[in-house]
Amino acid sequence: MAENGPSTFHVAPWGWRPLVPWLARALPTSVTAGFQVATTLCLVATAFLTYLIGRGFEFRRPEALAGVVLFLGLGYAVKFNLYDFWLPDATAFVFLALAVVLIQRRADVPLALCLAVGVMAKESIFLVLALYYGLRSSRVFDVQVAKRAALVAVPAVAVLVALRLGIDARNGDAFYLRSFPDAIWLNVKRLPSYTFWPVLSETVSARAAALVPTVSRALSAFGLLVGGLAVVGAATKRQLALRFTPFLMLVFAQLLFAGDTQRLVVLAFPAVIVLALAGGVSLCRWARASTVWLLLVALAFLALSIASGDHEWQPQPVWQVALVAFALAALGMRRHARRPTELPRQPDSPVSQFLF
Repeated sequence: MAENGPSTFHVAPWGWRPLVPWLARALPTSVTAGFQVATTLCLVATAFLTYLIGRGFEFRRPEALAGVVLFLGLGYAVKFNLYDFWLPDATAFVFLALAVVLIQRRADVPLALCLAVGVMAKESIFLVLALYYGLRSSRVFDVQVAKRAALVAVPAVAVLVALRLGIDARNGDAFYLRSFPDAIWLNVKRLPSYTFWPVLSETVSARAAALVPTVSRALSAFGLLVGGLAVVGAATKRQLALRFTPFLMLVFAQLLFAGDTQRLVVLAFPAVIVLALAGGVSLCRWARASTVWLLLVALAFLALSIASGDHEWQPQPVWQVALVAFALAALGMRRHARRPTELPRQPDSPVSQFLF
C-alpha cells in the first residue's frame, strides 16, 4: 500500500485503512523507516495527549504525568507497536486521545474532523462516540446528546462508506490473493467473505474454542498494576466509571469481530488510565500520602516494562505482584506513621465534585 498507493490493495479490512501507508510514503525516508517514524511520533503525541486528558479531568500535574508514565508502560500499547511498527494502532491512538481531549473541551466541529480523518487509520476509533455520550449526557437516556453525537459522526460515516465503495474487497479472489506472499494469502483464506455475519460467526467460534485464553489475555492487556488501580478507581469513583461504561463495553465488543485480544482491549486506555489515576489518588488519600507516590510507582512500572524481554509485552506477573505488594505496604506504613490532622484538606472544584 505504501509503495504502490493505498487504492491498489484490495484485502479487507486492511485495504480500508490507507492513512498510515500514505504517511509512510509521504515521509522523505524509505518505506520501512517511514512506518517506524510515523509509529514513534504517534506514540509520543499520544503520551502528550494523555497528559492533557488527565489535566482535563482535573488531576494535578504530578498525577497527570503519572498517567503518561502508566501509558508508556503499557506493553501492548507502546512496546508492541514499536516492535510491529507496520500496524496502524499507534496512529489510531493519536486520533482517539485527541478525540477525548476535544470531547472534554466541547469542540464538536474539530471532533467531527478528527474522527473523519482518524477512521482512515483504523475504523475502531469511531467507538469514542460512546465516550462522547457518556461524558456529555445528564441522564441514562439523553436524546439531545445522542443527536449531537450522531451529527458529529456524519463525516466519519461518509468517509467509511467512501472507502468501502472506492476500494472493493477481493478476499474471495484466490487468483488475486496468490499475487501476495503466503502470510497474507493464508490469513485471508480462512475468511473469504469480510461481511458482518461471516466475521461474527468465525470469530465467536474461535473465541468459544479458546474461552479461557481469551479471558486471560483480555484481563492482562493493561497489566496487574494499571488494571488493579483502575478497579480501585471504578469502585471509589462509581459515577465516573459509569460514564466510561458505554465506551468500555464497545471496546470489549470488538472481541466478537477480530483476534489479537490485547491489541483490541488496549484501545480503552484513555478510560482505563483515568480510572487508574483516580484509584491511585484514592489510595494516596487513604494513606495520607502525597500523590508523588503514584508517580514513583508508575516509573517503577515503566522500568519493569523496559527491562522485560524483547517479545514480552507486559512485565512478568511475579514482578508486577512484587511491585504492587511493595507499593501497598509502603502506603500502609505511611498511613500508620501520620496522624489524620497532618493532611491538609483542599476544597474540591465543581468539576471534581461532579466526577469524583
